[in-house]
Amino acid sequence: MELLISKTIVYGQIYVNPHWAVDSRHQTVWGTNVWCGLIGGKLLGPYFYEENLNARRYLAFLTNVLPLMLENLPLATRQTLYFQHDGAPAHNAHIVRDHLNRVYEGKWFGTYGPIEWPARSPDITPLDFFLWGHLKTIVYADPPVNLAELKNKIVVACNNLTENQIMSATNRGCLQRFQLCVENHGANFEQFI
Repeated sequence: MELLISKTIVYGQIYVNPHWAVDSRHQTVWGTNVWCGLIGGKLLGPYFYEENLNARRYLAFLTNVLPLMLENLPLATRQTLYFQHDGAPAHNAHIVRDHLNRVYEGKWFGTYGPIEWPARSPDITPLDFFLWGHLKTIVYADPPVNLAELKNKIVVACNNLTENQIMSATNRGCLQRFQLCVENHGANFEQFI
């Protein structure tokens, strides 16, 4: 638990809503992939992927886009930053892992990473237990009718997040969930929250 208190972690994941039902009156199916990151009390993104995510696209994001997002963070934050992503196939590619090993030198969480993260553990990942559900509730309260409206609603919902909401999820929320995970020997614990 000390790690979370003394270090900064960026939680980065892609979100694709698997529960989105497309109205049959539309002739085309549309959607987007979204990357967001949480660091301290700040949200990085959203960043939209127009095509399916693969290793080359993800590496291009990590190389060209993420560094620009991190530029506005204090130097001390960037120097103590730990990067976390989920087990998506694009995240596990050799070219991506090689890049993360060069840039974050032992300071990243993920499948095959130097710091292992339990597979299928959304109950202890702030993007999963907080952000995606929060955004989904806001964005789909009045379902968007096209891709442009969907993206706009995501941007607005992200911009309206407060530092306190993010801090609550990334600090207090994580610590509580880690403790419950330990107390329940790694078993499901969300019913106790």
